Amino acid sequence: ASLDISRFEAKRRELVADLALKHATKMETEARLTLAGITVKRRKSLLKGKNVSAQRYDEARDDEHALRATLQADNAAIERVASRLLSGGDQAGSRVLIGPGIRDLPRRCGS
Repeated sequence: ASLDISRFEAKRRELVADLALKHATKMETEARLTLAGITVKRRKSLLKGKNVSAQRYDEARDDEHALRATLQADNAAIERVASRLLSGGDQAGSRVLIGPGIRDLPRRCGS
């Protein structure tokens, strides 16, 4: 008798794809956070010269804070998927086969 692992392999591929997507989302958030930081600095400078309203500065600062929170959520999502992948389990408690190189995926995805 042979073991049919196709279901397990499909679940593993799904988790690997989900992890890659989470890393891409994190990279997008990091880029947006960098731009938000630049915008805050620029508007702070303009606020001193009264060339921008306090409201516009506050909005930029709030956007930056929101993106920091989003980045934390992105990191948590990555950890959750990576944990499921590396532990070999999914939410239903079934086992997922872990292939070679999976532990290196975060490094290969830029984290």
